[in-house]
Amino acid sequence: MLAMTLFRFWKLVGSVLFLAFSSAHAQAPAVTVPPADATVAAGATANFSVTATGGAPLAYQWYFNGVALSGETSATLAVTNAQIANEGNYSVGVSNTSGLAISNVARLALSAAPAFTGV
Repeated sequence: MLAMTLFRFWKLVGSVLFLAFSSAHAQAPAVTVPPADATVAAGATANFSVTATGGAPLAYQWYFNGVALSGETSATLAVTNAQIANEGNYSVGVSNTSGLAISNVARLALSAAPAFTGV
């Protein structure tokens, strides 16, 4: 009798724990709108953004040529005063407790300077 009571209790507790785990398990992130390529004049600002879905909270990390950009942890990235050193590939990782999604690469290029025609 005691064994049957304990079994029923464990079955109830196990079901509650399973439901708690199932509802707490976040949906893995997915990048739905990746950042787009940008071409700007030297000294201008290039803006990148990403749209992602998944269980909250979502965390973001931007990368330049595969290296994490310190402090760049939002859904948007502004490269201010763009220079030749900033040209390259930008991507973003979006994560939560269920996984990580990496965006496709967006390329930043500087537009060609106007040709000097002389006077």
